[in-house]
Amino acid sequence: MLALWATPQGFVKAAMNNKATTKNASGGTEVSFTVGGKYKMTGIVNAKGQVDKVTTWIDNPIVGDMPVVTTYTGYKDFGGVMFPSRIVQTQDGFPSLDINISNVTANPSVDIAAPDAVRNFTPPPVRVETKQMGEGVWYLTGATHHSLVVEMKDHIVVVDVPNNVPRASAVLAKAKELVPNKPIRYVVTSHHHWDHLGGIRMAMNEGATIVTHQTNKAFLERVAKTPHTINPDPLATSKKGVKIQAVADKGVLTDGNRTIELHLLKGYEHTGDMLVVYLPKEKLLAEPDAFTPPAQAGTPLIPPARPFAKTLYDNIQRLKLDVQVIAPFHGNRTTDVAELSKAAATSSN
Repeated sequence: MLALWATPQGFVKAAMNNKATTKNASGGTEVSFTVGGKYKMTGIVNAKGQVDKVTTWIDNPIVGDMPVVTTYTGYKDFGGVMFPSRIVQTQDGFPSLDINISNVTANPSVDIAAPDAVRNFTPPPVRVETKQMGEGVWYLTGATHHSLVVEMKDHIVVVDVPNNVPRASAVLAKAKELVPNKPIRYVVTSHHHWDHLGGIRMAMNEGATIVTHQTNKAFLERVAKTPHTINPDPLATSKKGVKIQAVADKGVLTDGNRTIELHLLKGYEHTGDMLVVYLPKEKLLAEPDAFTPPAQAGTPLIPPARPFAKTLYDNIQRLKLDVQVIAPFHGNRTTDVAELSKAAATSSN
């Protein structure tokens, strides 16, 4: 409903129904109120009575109370309805919407019925499935995004806590179930994309050192401090200090017995901060996004169905990694370099 209340007409109606307050502001009058007891809304109404801008805040598991700012310009008379001809929106300061309006119809007759599957939808329970990849190494699946758990001499290393708070909580709980009586000391985040970073504040609250590429350090420091008042998470309550360990082209985690190597993918167009994880003892490579094998091995690949496979393959060769098993963080199975090589041959990059 916030999207509706953020439209010019919706904002005016919501202001009338939620005891709005007003004050003079640059460009007109600032109108403020709260919807649903926790969603703040602030708008600027110009001298013509037109809504120029609406700001609200929504919950995001990474950046917390995230500002959503919508600006309205170029008001025109569309058959008796004054409406902006352009709508631009940003989320957390980044562009998210840019619409040019060519026609407006007032109160059209519509019959929109939500499908039964939508009306009756119940979110499925969070499920974490495990596959042991070697002594003290587990591949955690069961959803759209996967993780890796590695047992060290006196602690645990987790690679990626994706999606959101429930998924991250389940992954961290499973890690401690697999390796009881040892703390999670390090959580490696592969890259900054929000689907893989959604549970990072849960890892911070765990007290783990967050290991990331050096380009992400300032961002994660900000993530650790952002207010979460709309939907407080455990870190917002505990206010624990956060430890971040940055790596450049290569990083190593070791306990003197087991070694975990972190390597930056070079020439990777998807993102410039992607870390892949290599376990020399197991000859295992864990990678998000670069290559997701088809559900059935041997399925023909149509270019550019696997656009980054060549980049991953080339980096493995460049680094001279002896890889026998690849654990992708998407898809339903592991793979190997032979299959990756075939995919690389049809890759577009």
